[in-house]
Amino acid sequence: MTAAGESDLEILVDLFPWKPSLALFRALERRGVRRRHALLASPILDLGCGDGEINRLFLAEFDSIGIDWDSTSLPKAKQFLRGVARADARRLPFRSRTFGAVFGNCAIEHFPDIDLCLAEASRVLRPGGILIASVPSAHWKELYVWNRFFSALGWPRLGRKIVDAHDRTVAHLNLFGPEEWTVKFRRAGLEPVAFDPYLTARGARFTTLLESILARPFPCPGFWTHSGTFYFLSGLLRRLGGERFWKRVFVRMIRPFYDEAVGPEGVAAGTLLVARKERDG
Repeated sequence: MTAAGESDLEILVDLFPWKPSLALFRALERRGVRRRHALLASPILDLGCGDGEINRLFLAEFDSIGIDWDSTSLPKAKQFLRGVARADARRLPFRSRTFGAVFGNCAIEHFPDIDLCLAEASRVLRPGGILIASVPSAHWKELYVWNRFFSALGWPRLGRKIVDAHDRTVAHLNLFGPEEWTVKFRRAGLEPVAFDPYLTARGARFTTLLESILARPFPCPGFWTHSGTFYFLSGLLRRLGGERFWKRVFVRMIRPFYDEAVGPEGVAAGTLLVARKERDG
């Protein structure tokens, strides 16, 4: 449970206490999903539920069932979801018209055969049910910090190679704009409701810079991993009472990016997709 009065930032910094860039991403996504709660209905299918923590923070008011292809985190997810299963989004093990909503938090951009996945999501939705999913936007590559940096120096090909290499590493397969998502949704029997942008260009520079640092093998291999030196030292700091101090530091660090509104042109690094299954007749 979350403490009453805590902000999205405080809640997500608690979940990712030493990853302020990830906390920012998830706080923006949580805010966006909660603004759309009125459209959702139980039961909800959580695609790529992982350990269930995101579902707990985003959709605690709803009854959810989660699937993930990686079974290692599913035992923990059982604490938060009514049911979990190891399953492929291309072949969902559920009857048609089972769910009031289908949810995916930074999941469907990784799915191969995205058209088949959307068709399956549509199949298991009840008529009028909602698909809601957060994904990197079509602007993701252009906003990636090293792409912008090297493009500004006159080396756009190098910048593009760096962001393309990153996207291959994290399996970003589906980075589309609203027009292409609209075509795909309608092909699957879904009607777009909204494409809500989040994470401004300035916020994208901050998050991608910090994430690129955390992905590097310096000052020594494995330093930033969950079993590495950084997490050993940060865990020690938490035990010595430093957690509240660092929480305040990280919340202050990321709040300007959280509060910054996306401009009227809608250029942002992330998009919250919202689509409704067509009703019969």
